[in-house]
Amino acid sequence: MYDENVRNVVVDTTSMDLSTVLNDSTATSGISKIFMGRYDSPDFGTTVAESYVSFSVPSYSRSDFNKESNVKITFDSVCIILPYDKYSYGDTTKTQTINITRLTDKLNDLYSAHLSKFYNNQTAASESAPYLTKTFRRPLPAQQNDSTLIIRMPDQFGLELLDSMRTQSSIFNNDDEFIKFFKGFKFSAGSDDKYCINAFKMTSTSLPRIRIYYKANDLEVLDKTIDINANSNYAFSHISQDRSNTPLKNLTSLSGISSGLTGNKAYLQGMVGLSTELTFPNIRSLMQYGKYTNVDAAILYVYPTKNSYNDFTPLPKNLKLNFVSKLGNVKEILESSTTSLTAGALNQDPFGIRYYYAFDITSFIKSEIKAPDMDKGTLQLNLSDTDKANSLKSLIIGDSGYPDSDYRIKLVIQLLIYNYD
Repeated sequence: MYDENVRNVVVDTTSMDLSTVLNDSTATSGISKIFMGRYDSPDFGTTVAESYVSFSVPSYSRSDFNKESNVKITFDSVCIILPYDKYSYGDTTKTQTINITRLTDKLNDLYSAHLSKFYNNQTAASESAPYLTKTFRRPLPAQQNDSTLIIRMPDQFGLELLDSMRTQSSIFNNDDEFIKFFKGFKFSAGSDDKYCINAFKMTSTSLPRIRIYYKANDLEVLDKTIDINANSNYAFSHISQDRSNTPLKNLTSLSGISSGLTGNKAYLQGMVGLSTELTFPNIRSLMQYGKYTNVDAAILYVYPTKNSYNDFTPLPKNLKLNFVSKLGNVKEILESSTTSLTAGALNQDPFGIRYYYAFDITSFIKSEIKAPDMDKGTLQLNLSDTDKANSLKSLIIGDSGYPDSDYRIKLVIQLLIYNYD
């Protein structure tokens, strides 16, 4: 039944203030992968990832290496094997450089000193010059050796270890003794690299390893190997970002920076700790549409800016939206029971032109309208927990002043206006 005193109004011009925030450090140990590379971006600056890895004491046939043994051991070669993780950030078709440098710090000591966690802002001491440098190009899927990066090491490294095995050296008694002898490696990119950051697996079934190839000659000649596996407990990545030539050059961990000062854009990125905060300073103006106004629905649409993503730096599949109270309490805004909206999932418009993420924030908007100014909260937009902790996935959002209106963040509010006396 039609009622002239009740009308529906759709509002999509509510102002929002956006800020980019630099959050606390991110743990990079125990996340099943390590990172290595360098990537240049006009928006995020130069991102550098380097990893620190120690190795567990290897197991080997002590009877073969016993002085009394009749087995003749002949060294063949030694290499380091790095299993590719499926994740990468940037153009992996470009030629890259990996520097392998010997550590001078014992990672197990640092691990204990830092309460059994390593973070993206930590490093470990290493020798001044690389022990080994190699250029490579990551194979495309289904190409030969597409799953591993294999690098031949100097023979002297393997010969020294085999000699120690022959003498039944105490360095093979346990991990602590072995790490005193060989502290591990730092993996870093060449100074001229700028196209890609790789990830390598660090799981119980797929670890970086040093492999020694040798021949054992007793009654017959046998080809054998000894694997020295990475110790996943003490592996971590240092990830830094130089933003000095970007719109984010003045961003610090002490305070966020308004999108009005960063080209009308706000930023998110995993592992380096970038997230976006949203506030609604004029939300009470909605009450001016009628004598009695009720918020029927409020949907937040987040559009990535045009040309800010590609096949090498794809959009995150999901985002996470949190409500942060004035007291610092955090609550995730999940799927609404009153809509079919899947909160934070990546969608594409019917024309296949724009991607977007959507959140039902009806309850939040209703509470913000009623809340005193001193009690108003903030929405914080993040990557999903997995992407935030395990990737460098990124997103750039246009605010209400972004030049292309089709790619601005937007809040669409449905109001019921009652004009009864």
